[in-house]
Amino acid sequence: FFSTVCAMGLLKVDVVSGSGIADIDRGFAGKSDPYVVVVVEGQTQKTRTISESLNPVWEESFEFTVNNPETESINFLCWDGESHRTDSIIACATVSLNSLKQGEEQRMDLKLLRPGPEGCGSGTLTVNLTAVDFSGLMAEVKRLGEIEGRLNEEVNQLKEIEGNLKEEVGQLKEVETKLNADVEALGTEVAELKEIEGSLKEEVGQLKEVETKLNADVEALGTEVAELKEIEGSLKEEVGQLKEVESSLTEEVGQLKETESKLNEDVASFTQKLGLMSSQVEDLKKTRDLLDAQVTKLDGANDRMRAQLDDLKTIEEGMKKFAAEAGEDYAQFVSQLTSQIDRNEALLADFADENTKLKENRKRQQVNMLLQMSSSFSHWDSKVGLSPDEFLQYLSLLGPEYEAKIKERIGSEEGQVFGTLDTDGSGTLNMNELRKMLEEITQEAEGE
Repeated sequence: FFSTVCAMGLLKVDVVSGSGIADIDRGFAGKSDPYVVVVVEGQTQKTRTISESLNPVWEESFEFTVNNPETESINFLCWDGESHRTDSIIACATVSLNSLKQGEEQRMDLKLLRPGPEGCGSGTLTVNLTAVDFSGLMAEVKRLGEIEGRLNEEVNQLKEIEGNLKEEVGQLKEVETKLNADVEALGTEVAELKEIEGSLKEEVGQLKEVETKLNADVEALGTEVAELKEIEGSLKEEVGQLKEVESSLTEEVGQLKETESKLNEDVASFTQKLGLMSSQVEDLKKTRDLLDAQVTKLDGANDRMRAQLDDLKTIEEGMKKFAAEAGEDYAQFVSQLTSQIDRNEALLADFADENTKLKENRKRQQVNMLLQMSSSFSHWDSKVGLSPDEFLQYLSLLGPEYEAKIKERIGSEEGQVFGTLDTDGSGTLNMNELRKMLEEITQEAEGE
């Protein structure tokens, strides 16, 4: 930008007299009481008021500073002074300063015109104008003309930028339409998740019922444990045998876990495992027959103590019931367990799919905010650009991830990003170019 220090000229204005001034009071309150206000480049001075005179004589002088006599003019406003109400304008006249010559006084009789579309005459105002010191102003006028040319060139560049911005606005509107569609799709997904939530709540209720039943079994088991401790000495040998059976059952449970996802498709293999378990149960029956009546009473409770892991407790209790009661109960229990496992697996699969969708939606939302954040800077002065402090604020809003991407793109070290982008050395950055770079980086991140 150019320097604001300009040469100043000195203009002397003599307001001499007036003649044939219009009588706007029209006899109701005497004649007009005229005074003159002189205005030059925003500077205002006025004469004294001459009471009830249509041919006033002022003979007053004023001095004004002038920046550009080639384009500036001087305005004379003749007013009617009022003591009991607002002053009224009588007429006015305007004179250009470009005809004045250095050091020469020019007398002018100016025709006063009434304001309004009719512009009728309202007397004459006699003034003297003297260009006291206009030296240096003409060179300044030439310099200002060159500056005006450069400003016009900048205006043309700004118009071109405006066209580019309008094109970007159209593109952003297309993005907005796409985002609205994504939001609508997300609403549908949320509704589906709520349905899943309802199903899960129902499943939780069922699990709580199972928990209550298990707590009752644990309480009963505590009583049986107390009885077992009283006869612990006599059951040591049997416990050793039961541990061997427990080890065999643990191995079988591991095999069942590996094949539980295939139970519906591989019934034959599952039947063989059940047969093996039935054979082991028969061995338990033979062992049980060797015990006295007291051992027989505590046998079921002793078997339940073998549960070491929470996920084997239900299977062990079912097998003990089968050993104590009948094979049908065991088969029914296994069927219920298999059905429950299938449902849980289906729910887990649904949760995994929904979780994947939510992650994808979250990534899209981050990209869209970043673009909106970039758009929110569109109100920044596109002519002046970003200062170093404003650029640092912009980077802090982007976050460390995108700040690193900008540094990687332009190949600059820490603290040198602003200087690298400021290719013309003006001390400001073009906001339009920064937004374009950010959109390219965002598209690359979305592609990843």
